[in-house]
Amino acid sequence: MAGSVAEYSINVTQDVMVPMRDGVRLAADIYRPTLNGEMAPGNFPTIFGRTSCGKSNTVMRIEAVANLSTPRVYAVVLQDLRGRGRSEGTGQYFRTVNPREGQDGYDTVEWTAAQGRSSGKVGTVGSYHGGKVQTAMAPERPLHLTAMWADVNTVNLFDGRGLWGCDGAPPAHGRGSPASSGASARETERYSRSPSACLGQ
Repeated sequence: MAGSVAEYSINVTQDVMVPMRDGVRLAADIYRPTLNGEMAPGNFPTIFGRTSCGKSNTVMRIEAVANLSTPRVYAVVLQDLRGRGRSEGTGQYFRTVNPREGQDGYDTVEWTAAQGRSSGKVGTVGSYHGGKVQTAMAPERPLHLTAMWADVNTVNLFDGRGLWGCDGAPPAHGRGSPASSGASARETERYSRSPSACLGQ
């Protein structure tokens, strides 16, 4: 992270309504670092998470991302998905993600990068469904997306296939295991190593 020791406080602006290309607005909480009661100087990279579970849901530990990262001089944007929480629109989730998930992710990344005090660098984060929405966004290729951490996520949204094991212990058999996914021996070994395997290291 930009700094290993938390030195800054947090300013939160709740329920900022971010416009999507079809006119629907999605609710986001924006966390910014402060210093001595004022906005910290400079421009900040942003960590961006999208959730179907409620952006301030303490059980799902979504807000914990902001509480950890913001004092280390990152801005954080946490957003309720379309039709969830305080966001407008209809979810239409069918199986895993709604048809506009990729576009909504793209639009929010670009909106975030255009805000004042943004460095223009946006990285996404999220686990389980928060990882799936990143996978749906990736083919859209947002111009200012510089990093993704799609944790505990499937690699094929169409049939639910997934290579699990970011905790270093993938299931040997069963749905979602490397064996059931048709993964090669090399892929199985790659995803059974440390969490850094999930980051392509």
